[in-house]
Amino acid sequence: QSYLAAINSVNETVNANAKRSTVDSTLSGLWKVFDAAVLELGSELCDSLSNKAIFEACVKQDTLKMTGRRMNDLEKKADAEVRKAEYESVLKSTILRLRGSYADVLLAAKEEIKSSLEKQAKEIESNQDKQISDLVRSYERRAADAQRKALEVERSYEKRVENAERKAIELEISYEEAIAELQTSCSIKSRKI
Repeated sequence: QSYLAAINSVNETVNANAKRSTVDSTLSGLWKVFDAAVLELGSELCDSLSNKAIFEACVKQDTLKMTGRRMNDLEKKADAEVRKAEYESVLKSTILRLRGSYADVLLAAKEEIKSSLEKQAKEIESNQDKQISDLVRSYERRAADAQRKALEVERSYEKRVENAERKAIELEISYEEAIAELQTSCSIKSRKI
């Protein structure tokens, strides 16, 4: 029963119309080759066993003939059919066991490969998450550095503007003082004249 369940499970996987993974395709290819080889071998063995059953029936007929007992062709044919049926039954059971065992191996391999691929995918995803996290931290540091530099430039600009405004005021005061001096000097000269 368990052999039939494994065989049916593999056959369902092989005959599935849905898009299959590479693993499924490879395993279904292995199954098809193995199954075809076992069935062909089974057919050849069945023919050989049929010939063996006929040969043994003939040997039995000759042995009975030597002991003085007779076996007619109908009895010989019936004996050969019974032997053939026994051999075919054992052969079918053996082939079913072989196919079932191989199907179990394929299903176990599929699960192991699937588990391995899932583990690798998780590791890759974890590595990618770490790389992304590292990149985000790096960009955040760069952004913070750029913001700090922008603030420094802005402060420097503000200081320069303040200095320029102070110098402009000083120049204006100095200019006004110079004009006042000049006016004073001109008014003193004009009184003297």
